[in-house]
Amino acid sequence: MTAEVTRPPASGGVWIILVAAVLLGAPILLLGAPATDNAHYNLNWAEQFAALLASGVAVPRWLPDAFGGLGSPTFVFYAPLPFYATAPLLWLFGNVLDGGRIMGLVQVAMLAGSGLMMRRWLLQCGAARHATVGSLIYMAAPYHLFDIYVRGSFGEIAAYAALPLLVAALDRCLRGHCRHVLWLAFATALLLLSHLPSAMLAAVFVAIPYAFLRLASAARPMAARMRGGAAVLAGATGGIVLAAFQVVPALAMLSANSFEHMTTGRYDSAGWLLLRPDAWLSAGYMTFVATAAFGVAALAIAGLAFTRGGVGGEPRIWAVLTLLGGAFMAGILPALWSDGSPLTRVQFPWRMLLVLDFTSVTALVLAAEHSGRPRRATLAVWFLTVLPALFVLAAAAYPILRTTTTNAWRETYRTVVAYRPDPGEYLPAGHWLGPSAAGVASIDHVLQLLASIGPGSRAWGEPEAEVGVRVVESGPLGERLAVAAPYGGRVVLRRFDFPAWHLVGPGAELGLPREPHGPDRLLSFRVPPGEHTLELVWIMPLSARIAALASVLGWFAWGLAALSWRFLPSAGPIGVPVRSP
Repeated sequence: MTAEVTRPPASGGVWIILVAAVLLGAPILLLGAPATDNAHYNLNWAEQFAALLASGVAVPRWLPDAFGGLGSPTFVFYAPLPFYATAPLLWLFGNVLDGGRIMGLVQVAMLAGSGLMMRRWLLQCGAARHATVGSLIYMAAPYHLFDIYVRGSFGEIAAYAALPLLVAALDRCLRGHCRHVLWLAFATALLLLSHLPSAMLAAVFVAIPYAFLRLASAARPMAARMRGGAAVLAGATGGIVLAAFQVVPALAMLSANSFEHMTTGRYDSAGWLLLRPDAWLSAGYMTFVATAAFGVAALAIAGLAFTRGGVGGEPRIWAVLTLLGGAFMAGILPALWSDGSPLTRVQFPWRMLLVLDFTSVTALVLAAEHSGRPRRATLAVWFLTVLPALFVLAAAAYPILRTTTTNAWRETYRTVVAYRPDPGEYLPAGHWLGPSAAGVASIDHVLQLLASIGPGSRAWGEPEAEVGVRVVESGPLGERLAVAAPYGGRVVLRRFDFPAWHLVGPGAELGLPREPHGPDRLLSFRVPPGEHTLELVWIMPLSARIAALASVLGWFAWGLAALSWRFLPSAGPIGVPVRSP
């Protein structure tokens, strides 16, 4: 059972965390976001997302400039929260700083946020002496820094900050605090809107087993445990409703794009399991994963060693979750990562390291706190266990940082801004380039796409001799067309096909029949005979609109509840208000 700490003690811990974030992020503060695996995608998405918000689109979905102007439904699928945070900085400083430096600032801010949230969680657990030390360890975890300096996964970096908040709210709900149902809902939505794969892993390997172990081991009456379980269920359900506007379309519209290639080739989970070195798809990546996995396992074992002599069961729970999660990540149960398992959507089993960083640091810090270990001993244990991973990280990050300073990278940056490559999974389903570009679409791929389509206007008719099309008005999220088709025919638009596009007009209020055009899978519609004024509009499917309505109502209800509970007496366990003397 975790100790109850309602207010953090006054200390310089917050300032220490902020200074540590600046030191850990110094290279990207000086150089801008490094030339990581995802650097140009992050930049493209952030700049287009900010531009759409500025134009009045509250929930951007379609990026019109992606793939050289052919467009991409990126934010139908990719969690948007980090990009909402980035947009104001791009508006304010976009004319002063280049996009890479602004992205670097945001990454350092998220790094600091992860430390602050981890400190709040450890304080809640009663680890007053070790809370700041544990936060620093969490911030400097090898995979955390690998995400920043090698992978550049913007969503995962945000998830590092959201996960401690989620578990802190979960812990309070398990103890029956009704007020924290709201915060569990908020934290659940925060994680879902930060990075969906990380949210799935956190649910399967942290939230669900932790709640089960806590409820099963609690020395409380069954009724109290039932109330705690009900609070958790209510909070988690509320969080899913708050994030439904993003989660539902992301799941419902997968078949519209080339996601079938995301579980094959370099994305085959079987090629990323530690226990299958014969199938490794990248020896360099897996060397880092092996050393990082050794580090988190060693931290968990150190936590178990610290608990000898009667320390309570909470550190043991976190150590066991770390060791079990590490075993599953390594491939002790290959079926978890095989075809048909929902976890294949995670792509890389080693994404689990984000979760294991959290569980292992929690196990070590709580064990050290409860057993009276000095903070320097905790830091020494951490440093010795992660030293191999830090060496491998440095070897991988150094050439990336060197590349960031070169003229070649600056030229690549300018080309990226011009052509806006996007991951290959966002190509329309059945596109001829899909198998070769899934996940790694480059500028060369974009040039291939544009060469295949050839120069032309924004829209044209087929057969050209029988269907005349004139673009009356053009915008990023639609077109107005004047169509003359005496015998009927087809209108083709210079953008990729996606089911949310509809061509409507008088007599076609429900939209004309949509057909992907040729191997390029361009957007096209069948038009009836006659002259028409038609408008291309973006309309999400019914399930997505219902989910969006549910989210709007959910956030409204959440705000009302938060305001009303603010003026209620302080809440103890559910149904037991506690009045201040």
